[in-house]
Amino acid sequence: MGKPLAIIGDARLSGRADQHAVVERLLSISGEDAITIDRKHREPVTVQLPTRFMILTNELPKLADSSGALASRFVVLLLTQSWLGKEDVGLFDRLVPELPRILHWAIIGWQRMRGRRRFVPPDSAAQAIADLEDLASPVAAFLRDRCRIGDEFRVRADDLWVAWKSWTEDQGWKKPGIKQVFGKDLRAVVPRIRVTQPRNIMGKQERYYEGIGLQGGEPDTH
Repeated sequence: MGKPLAIIGDARLSGRADQHAVVERLLSISGEDAITIDRKHREPVTVQLPTRFMILTNELPKLADSSGALASRFVVLLLTQSWLGKEDVGLFDRLVPELPRILHWAIIGWQRMRGRRRFVPPDSAAQAIADLEDLASPVAAFLRDRCRIGDEFRVRADDLWVAWKSWTEDQGWKKPGIKQVFGKDLRAVVPRIRVTQPRNIMGKQERYYEGIGLQGGEPDTH
């Protein structure tokens, strides 16, 4: 409590079971929500944590979040040089005399960031951010690849489901999930999508998504 930085030195997720808890905590803390902390042998306390996370990892974390909110809060720094097998054991001794200049350099960066009131992600991390978003929300990736968003579009729910199954097959997935979960994730990505059930020319009700269409489809004229 009260610490501005939490460092995860080597991030690994064991599987799907722990993802939801991790995502929930990261969203709550980064969103500055009130968190109730169960302290050992003391009464629980509800506080707002000022903490930001520095996560070091050799692979992009798969943090399932259909809305994409968590991925948008990451600032990714991509390191491409490995020193395995060629470690510079004398680096620390050479850096010690440079510590005042390193501090000065860091203060200038801190002042620049405070003036902007935000971090600016480097251009080199753009693809990593896109990959992180796709890992967090495959439905968002599907919408980008196969769909168009806008009030003038609509699509039959069954047609969109078929397109989703085709896309997941192209991506190498074994199972596309179930329709209900797909619909929930779809609305998490695009909250303004509406579900309607107009009758077709045979008088039978059909389920439609309003506000989204498949690429190549015509805008709704109704």
